[in-house]
Amino acid sequence: FCTLLLFLWGLSATAQTKKIDSLRNLVYSSTSKNAKLEQLLALTEEYQSMHRDSLESYTNEISQLASKSTDTRIKTRAALALSYTYTQWGWSDSARLTVEPEISKYPPSDPAARDLYFKLQRVKAMSYGVKSNYEKALEVLFEMLPIAEKYQDSIYIALTSNTIGSVYMAMGKMPEA
Repeated sequence: FCTLLLFLWGLSATAQTKKIDSLRNLVYSSTSKNAKLEQLLALTEEYQSMHRDSLESYTNEISQLASKSTDTRIKTRAALALSYTYTQWGWSDSARLTVEPEISKYPPSDPAARDLYFKLQRVKAMSYGVKSNYEKALEVLFEMLPIAEKYQDSIYIALTSNTIGSVYMAMGKMPEA
């Protein structure tokens, strides 16, 4: 019995990815609120590997810290974190309502804004996919792909292509995926 308890304790200590563990350590060791906010925002980018309760807790802390910021980009990243939480809970309409007003603030033609543009659009597409509105999800993704190709952004070409494949898999269309 003691061996089993020791094994389970050790298992729970390694139940999260190393990246999440590393980011969590940075969050808790941050000495300033700005540094903590940056680390929390980075942590929530790993939302797909995180339990939704933990994600919600981090997002609540982000919302409190970001509300005091005057930085538009920080506020948008906080909205993005909130949309990740909504998506994980299956609240796709809330996720979409959170990101849609932000998208127009970040034109893909601006290199400094491009990353947020793609992240916001991807969450928008995923919010449709969560509710099995695959056609609308694909519409958003197929609008994004030529933009990523135009700016030769290999990361978002890959992420968008991967998401398109995932949507087709969810539709049961393996050859297209």
